[in-house]
Amino acid sequence: MSDNITILQQYFNPLHFNVYEPYSGNVVVSTLENPDNQCLELNIHGNHMKVEYVSKCSYRITGSQILSIIQKFVKDKGGITMVELQDTSKLPNLCKRYDIPLYIIYILSTGKSWYNSYGYKSVNYANEIKHNKKLLPMNIVEFMIACNTNSHHPVDETELFEMIELFYNVMNEHQYYKNNKQRTKLHPQMSVKETFTRLKKYVLKDMPEITEVGFETNEYCDALKWLMELIHRSDIILYNSARLVWTVPRSFSGRKSSHKIASSVRRTYSSKYNKSNVSRNNVSRNNRLKKHYSI
Repeated sequence: MSDNITILQQYFNPLHFNVYEPYSGNVVVSTLENPDNQCLELNIHGNHMKVEYVSKCSYRITGSQILSIIQKFVKDKGGITMVELQDTSKLPNLCKRYDIPLYIIYILSTGKSWYNSYGYKSVNYANEIKHNKKLLPMNIVEFMIACNTNSHHPVDETELFEMIELFYNVMNEHQYYKNNKQRTKLHPQMSVKETFTRLKKYVLKDMPEITEVGFETNEYCDALKWLMELIHRSDIILYNSARLVWTVPRSFSGRKSSHKIASSVRRTYSSKYNKSNVSRNNVSRNNRLKKHYSI
């Protein structure tokens, strides 16, 4: 048994996960229930490690816990100075035919991506943060207009305002609000940060999986997809997701004599899965925007 397998088996319970090494330096973790359901794939070459694949593959463990395990693995193994990955993180199983992109939700609610929060950064990270934080205080409707203006396939103003109105109608008539009247509904006077903070809470914690959805949630998914694709097509967010690097701290360079499982990771095997894995053109406020949304 290789050293890599021995280390990872301290964190992935052999009763639920299979850790194997198809070839030297390549380590894969999958579920025992379904060998094709991969959770993690690592490629290790000298002092460089590439994370080829990360997935919240089981209710027994979350995506955040897997990232924490990667850090523990690096510290236990020793000698690795750089970890690289590509951000393709999405939320599956919430909307049919559409996986919600995490980078949009995190950057527009916090200013940085999910991977950024774990220390994975691009070479242009400082400029990305500076640029993206300017988006957060923008009025959300003005932000949507800016996205359409910058889009590769913009729509005319009439269609855009119709879609914005439909978006708010669907959001605020959804069962999410009907079940709890105290929740603050989305409204066009909110900032980008306020809007996406509420959207993040819903999609990460409260939104039902596709096995539970009905027509109402499908409408919600269509509206959410419209907004996500409007933002994605605009390239308004500055983010190089193709190559993110975590520079391993020097304190990780020494190898530990024993492998200990953090209590938070241990608990995952007995707990159930909780779904908790600037515009380039200055767009002025026009009369129609004021008329429709009273900004």
